[in-house]
Amino acid sequence: MSPKLKKILIIVGFIAVILILGFIIYFTFFRVPAEQPVIIPTEEPPTTGGLPLAGEATARPEVKGDAIGVFGERITGGLLSADDLTAISANNITLSATGNSVQYYDADSGLFYSVDKNGNTNTLTNKKFYNVKNVTWSGDKNKAVLEYPDGSNIIYNFKTKQQTTLPKHWEDFNFSPDGEKLISKSISDDVDARWLISSNVDGTNTKVITALGENADKVQVAWSPNNQVVAFSSTGDPTSSLGTEEIYLLGQNNENFKSLKVQGFNFQAKWAQEGDRLLYNVTDPGTDFKPVLWITDASGDNIGTNAVKVNLNTWVDKCTVVSNYRAYCAVPKILDSGAGLEPRAAYESDDIIYAVNLKTGAVNFIGEPDTDYSISQVSVSEKEDYIFFTDRATGTLHKMKVQ
Repeated sequence: MSPKLKKILIIVGFIAVILILGFIIYFTFFRVPAEQPVIIPTEEPPTTGGLPLAGEATARPEVKGDAIGVFGERITGGLLSADDLTAISANNITLSATGNSVQYYDADSGLFYSVDKNGNTNTLTNKKFYNVKNVTWSGDKNKAVLEYPDGSNIIYNFKTKQQTTLPKHWEDFNFSPDGEKLISKSISDDVDARWLISSNVDGTNTKVITALGENADKVQVAWSPNNQVVAFSSTGDPTSSLGTEEIYLLGQNNENFKSLKVQGFNFQAKWAQEGDRLLYNVTDPGTDFKPVLWITDASGDNIGTNAVKVNLNTWVDKCTVVSNYRAYCAVPKILDSGAGLEPRAAYESDDIIYAVNLKTGAVNFIGEPDTDYSISQVSVSEKEDYIFFTDRATGTLHKMKVQ
């Protein structure tokens, strides 16, 4: 080999070594890894804690409504005049028995009021209740369970002016359809002494429905209008398929209802007033982990049938259910991916109002307030000619006339 060729080969080899070392250094220290797909881990099957076993129900393929307000659509126009009804925060609003006024709790004065669409305000009682944390109204609106920050609970009858103290370890109350009974959770420090219970409204005649164990936070009390179901339990098999959740429907007498298989997780529900249909939201991996509304049959052998995805991204606690299989829902104009995992992500978004047909899933755009509001509570007059709502920023009560 000539000295010249040898020199060239040495130079070429040196350059090759430099390039290889440079590649190794880049690959090891500077290369940005390719974005990995998001994997949603499946949960370990929870212990039953006394909750009943049930069979599965299946959902029909999605049936679309009249397609107003489909996912991602930006709505313009349809402004409705929003007028103030209170100058102070109105907590725990509910439509009164008359159907044309709203009852609420004023934390500043400790009083309960009703106010009609014209702004006429009356006290429900002269008795003051300070520092109430939560109010649960009976269906006839004559009674309410008042919960306090220290765990104290009382039930007050606004018609008879009678007050009854309930045990401190009871929580998450709900009235029976006739307003004569309560369902609640009896929560002890001992995990083996936690129960779902029913009782009379004065706390007597207590009956254990099922043990809760470690699953108390997975049970949502919700007494159905047809008196069949008293709660939902998100303790079904979480491993049956990725992105689904199995919901047990709990009765008063350990009935073996079919379970409800929902397409998502973080299940929350409200009953149709007729008692045989259910409006619920789940967090759907297929829609960027935003909340999605569904409706389904939820009575007897029909549980889980006729399931329809509603074309709205919101939560049922931003909806109010009225008669004739209808609901009105406040829907955020803008909802980021992952909002179903963290509802506070929607607190800054302004809302618009839709009506939902709880039979077909059809949605109708009702309008939006002429002032931007993030809506926290919604109620609708009996004739559905006025929408009442509170805004999240101030808590004050407003009305909109439906055109």
